[in-house]
Amino acid sequence: MKKSSIAAGCVAAALTFSAPASASVFTYNQNNGAVLTINTATRTGTLIGADINTTFTSPDFANFTGGRNPTGSFNLATLDGYRLINGQRFPDNTSHPQRLIFGSNGSTNLWSFWGTGSQFGDYITRIIGYTPPPPVGSTGGSTGGGSTGGGSTDIPAPGMLALFGIGAAAVAFRRRRKKAIA
Repeated sequence: MKKSSIAAGCVAAALTFSAPASASVFTYNQNNGAVLTINTATRTGTLIGADINTTFTSPDFANFTGGRNPTGSFNLATLDGYRLINGQRFPDNTSHPQRLIFGSNGSTNLWSFWGTGSQFGDYITRIIGYTPPPPVGSTGGSTGGGSTGGGSTDIPAPGMLALFGIGAAAVAFRRRRKKAIA
C-alpha cells in the first residue's frame, strides 16, 4: 500500500509539471534582406543575411515583448559569427560592448566593432516586415499582412521528461518484482 501511494504521488507530480511551456519566436525582416529572430524561451537571437551571419544571447530577451516597432537596448552576453565587409569576413571584436538596439524609428543596430580595433562599427538596418506570434495554444497561421516569420512554439516542459522517467522506472520495478517472485 505504501509503495503504491508513493508511486501515485510521483505520477501526479509529474503530470502537474508536464504541461508544455510557450516560447515566443519573433522574426523581423530587414530592409537589406537580412532576417532577425529573437527566441524568448532560449534567450537567443540570430541576424542572418547576405553580409552577416551571427548568433547571440541575452538574458534580457526573456522580457522581450516584440511588436511591429520594438524599442529598447539589450546587452548581449555572447555574439558569435561574422560580418562581410568589402568581401572579407570579420568576427566580432569583444573589446567593445555588444548590444542589440531597437530605435523608435524602426532601426535595428547590432552595436559592436568588427575585426581588430575600431575600424568597422555598428551594423544598422531597418525593420520592414513583422508577423506577430499567434496566441498561446494557437496552431494558426500568419495575421501580419504578408510578412514572414514569428510564431509561438510549444516546447516540452521538464516535467514531461520526468513522466517518461517514472514510467520507465515503474516498468523496471515490475519486471524486477516478477523475477523475484518466480
